[in-house]
Order: sequence, then structure tokens, then C-alpha cells
Amino acid sequence: MIDYANGSVSNYINKIKFLSKLGKINYNYNGNNINSNSGSNCLNKNLKRKFFKSKKYCIAFDGDGDRVLFSKKNYGIIESEKIALIFINYLVKNNDKNSIIGTEITNPWLKEYLRTKKQIKFITSKVGDRNVIDKKDKFNSLIGFETSGHYCIENRMDGTYTAGLFLKILKSNENIINDVLKLKIIYKEKISNHPLGSEKKIKRKLNKIKKNKNFYLIIRKSIWSAYLRLYLFYKKKYFLNLNKLEKKLLSEIFKIKFKNRKRI
Repeated sequence: MIDYANGSVSNYINKIKFLSKLGKINYNYNGNNINSNSGSNCLNKNLKRKFFKSKKYCIAFDGDGDRVLFSKKNYGIIESEKIALIFINYLVKNNDKNSIIGTEITNPWLKEYLRTKKQIKFITSKVGDRNVIDKKDKFNSLIGFETSGHYCIENRMDGTYTAGLFLKILKSNENIINDVLKLKIIYKEKISNHPLGSEKKIKRKLNKIKKNKNFYLIIRKSIWSAYLRLYLFYKKKYFLNLNKLEKKLLSEIFKIKFKNRKRI
């Protein structure tokens, strides 16, 4: 099923042959906020509805059509790292390119998996679609992607093109998708937001976490809002250690209440 509710994709999707026979959720763009009630922004909530539960796969676009999310029945929303790996496994067979572009907030599981299992180099870009596109072009990489659901294939971030590639894989060899979904992402993720002006203090206090190979810490300014965003990746079996580190180090800076990740 394709969900392009309230987005610009509604203006042209019926003209695309490979999407014409799929079930669709269609509400034309309302002319206001481009991402208001768009398919991708509501997918997590919609998957609880009976109609969505009946579909094996769902492809949901954002308002301007450059970002796309995928879900599978009895799995839920497929992580962007796994979608990227699905594309890699399909494309690399007939391609001699040996690198991909991801951002600094990509789950480190994918970096380690590519290095040890695929011998594919993960090149890190700053967050931002333009940064990813430019770096993919510079290194002539196989694909580039952001965890928000932007995928750069053929040097552009186009949700419709991305959806077409996913459907091509689904039609030609669904096992590529199923095999990736069986993989376990070994790093969990916690996110917290903090006021600007605390960068040096946070980096100094949390430097011990960076030195621990079981944790990855990224601190960056939000592109859209006036705050710092702290990403902490950790291996599940070290969760007790994480609690100790949080109590000992993080509480010295702020009273952090971790929030589950919401990709926007």
C-alpha cells in the first residue's frame, strides 16, 4: 500500500505505472504545512489501524516527496539502516563501488556490519540532504542516506525513485528483504535535547563514554530548533553500565529524561 496523504506526491503518483495498481491512501495536498498529516509522519500511529494491519507492506511519503518510510506486517517500520542495507545487497552484485554515505547519527551497527561482513566502506557525512548528496558524488559511492528516510540513489533524493527500487527488489527477490529484517541491530539508541551554549561542558564531561567501545556518543546542533541533540548508542547487554554512567556523568550536567527516537 502507498500512503501519500496530504502531500505533493498526490499530484503525479497516478501517472507512474509501477505504482498504479497498488492500494493507496490519497488526500490531496491542502496547501498549508507541506508535512502536516503526511503519510510518513503518521505511519507509526496508522500501523495500529485495522486497514493498515491488513497490508503486508506499506510505503509512506512525506509532504514534499523526498523522504519515504517502509513497513512490513508483523515487523513494523523498517529501520533506515536496514533499508539502506537492502539496497546495498541488491545493487552491489552488479556494481564495483565499495562505499556508501551515511550521517554521523547512523546507528553504528551498520558501520560495523559493512566493515566485517561486506567489506564496504562507510563514509560519514554531516546531517543534511545536500551534504549527503555532495559526498556521494565526491566519492562515487553506491548510495547515500539519512536516518530520517532520505535515500540518495543516482545522485538525487527522490522518494518515488526509492519506492520504485524497493518494489523492484520485492518483485525480483523478496528474500533480500527478509534476510536483512532477520538481522539484529545490536546498538540501542537514546536521544536527549539540551539548551545551546553547553557544547564544551557536555563534551568534556562525557568524554569517558566516547572512550568506551560499547557506547557511541554524538552531540550536534539541531538543524531546525535552537537546542543541542545528544545521541547515545549502547549495546543492550551494557544497559546497567549505561545507567551508572548516566547517573554519574549525565546528571552532573542536566537532569536528562531520555526520549524514544522520533525521526522527522
